[in-house]
Amino acid sequence: MRILQITLSLSLILLFTTAASAKIVFSAYKNGNDNIYVMGDDGSNITQLTNTTQSQWQPRWSPDGQQIAFMRDTDPSNNIYRNTFIMNADGTNLRQLTNHKGNDRGLAFSPDGRKLLIGSSPNTKGLHIMDFETGNVKRILNLIIGDVDWSPDGKQIVFVNTDSNIERTEDNIWIMNADGTNARPWAPPIIPVRTMDRDGGRWSPDGQQILYTEIDKIVEERKLTNGAIGRSIKNKGTNRYITRDLSGGASQQLTIPENWYPHSVAWMDDGKSVLFCAYVPSEDPDDQDRWTQIYRYDITSGAITQLTHDPGSKMSADWISGAYAISPTGKQSVRWGELKKAYSD
Repeated sequence: MRILQITLSLSLILLFTTAASAKIVFSAYKNGNDNIYVMGDDGSNITQLTNTTQSQWQPRWSPDGQQIAFMRDTDPSNNIYRNTFIMNADGTNLRQLTNHKGNDRGLAFSPDGRKLLIGSSPNTKGLHIMDFETGNVKRILNLIIGDVDWSPDGKQIVFVNTDSNIERTEDNIWIMNADGTNARPWAPPIIPVRTMDRDGGRWSPDGQQILYTEIDKIVEERKLTNGAIGRSIKNKGTNRYITRDLSGGASQQLTIPENWYPHSVAWMDDGKSVLFCAYVPSEDPDDQDRWTQIYRYDITSGAITQLTHDPGSKMSADWISGAYAISPTGKQSVRWGELKKAYSD
């Protein structure tokens, strides 16, 4: 019996030391374009899933961890033509979901994985819901949309409203019912206007908080030759990472340096940490960490752990609970096995 136990133990050790655990998906700019990668939640075993000359953006895990939705540039002559694709978690079975002359800008799965939110602009302006079973696409909101996310109970949607008009010219966090009704600003108004953008908008796993970023702006005015006043908007260099109660009450600024420019935020470790991509200024032109890198922020301790260090900007990192084993052989791993169900009804 003891020999059998030792044999089983050695087999388990061999299994888990020869397979990687992929929990983070992200896009990274290398060799002239962006592709989709996965890695362990400690930054280990980076594995490339796509390899094309067309850039890929904003990957999102399906709730069960079996699929990844993302956007791809579909017209080499015009980089605003960006459509939505989906593939298995190992990079196989690639399918194109949208086909239009527009710019898909935000993706989020419904909690049951049966539908996909797609924000688009400008030609197909709006927020759309695609039903995987029927293939039907329904526009539920006629605004230009940035980041989107679906509440864990499936009843509400948070999104970044980037639709400029006379009264509102900044990006801000909005919320609405999942059927598109009662769309309204959720974060406090930005006064005076054009002095800040809010981005991100990610629901906490328990549905009680929303994570987002604030980027301060500088509005510069100058008199044009025709006498009119021209305005230009620049980043001030002050950035904040915020968690705020869904009720609109208490908010917390994470202790991430304000000069770290955010490119994306997501929850991690079942709400105990924040996963974010940020550009950290450096005076050393040879410092490879000057690229946008991926970091983990521990909510309780405030500790920041850098997860990537190699050249090439990383964007739109997304985390999934559960561990998915990757074959250790080959540069691009192609076989996954589900070790732990990541989502249950």
